Amino acid sequence: MSDCPTSSPIHILHAHTVYSVLDGASTVDEYVKYSKDHGLGYCGICDHGYSLGLHDLITKCNKGNIIPLAGIEFYWKPRPDAVFIEKPYDYGHLTLWAQNEIG
Repeated sequence: MSDCPTSSPIHILHAHTVYSVLDGASTVDEYVKYSKDHGLGYCGICDHGYSLGLHDLITKCNKGNIIPLAGIEFYWKPRPDAVFIEKPYDYGHLTLWAQNEIG
């Protein structure tokens, strides 16, 4: 991997697909192909609030002998009196990935 800025391959987990409107420009196919081409062994996505791409991810990873990492990025709203680094926020993000088929 001559174009890799590190000595180890880059493993992308916090990846948004076209299902994350205005935040993701790549398709599930492109992420799976990248993972396969770079010998990563797995591929993960975590779209905003939706799991629309997970069926494609699991199906295409299984066909390519790659482990699918199913994720999602949730929005959460803090309590009205919550303050983070002395600045109030209207909402936050939380990224989660499934550990197995149960959750």
